[in-house]
Amino acid sequence: MICLGDRAGENHKGILELLEVLLSSERTTAEKKNVLESRFGIAMTEEMEGEVTEMCNLSDVLEERAMEKGRAEGMETGMQKGIMLGVTNNIKQLMVNLKMTAEQAMNALGIPKQEQAEYMKLIGQK
Repeated sequence: MICLGDRAGENHKGILELLEVLLSSERTTAEKKNVLESRFGIAMTEEMEGEVTEMCNLSDVLEERAMEKGRAEGMETGMQKGIMLGVTNNIKQLMVNLKMTAEQAMNALGIPKQEQAEYMKLIGQK
């Protein structure tokens, strides 16, 4: 969704309103055409209807791309958290079952030194 201001707001006039109408994902194509004709005096010729439809499709494409990006970022974050949880559990298991210190467990798992402080926090060691 692209927000260009409150429809009922005082500053929602002229070009901002026109852009809001064209780029709104909340208005149907028919509603957009109606507003363009009645509010802005834009005659809906066949060519203009095609342009409006294309603009409607553009706003849908932009919204879908933003949603896809959000989903991808969310999945990436979730995977990273899952990996960290798994590694944290492995550290704890080594500490309990093999009586290792946290540092020994992390070294045995090949955790780089620069990441070990973060895992120490996660297992409650520092």
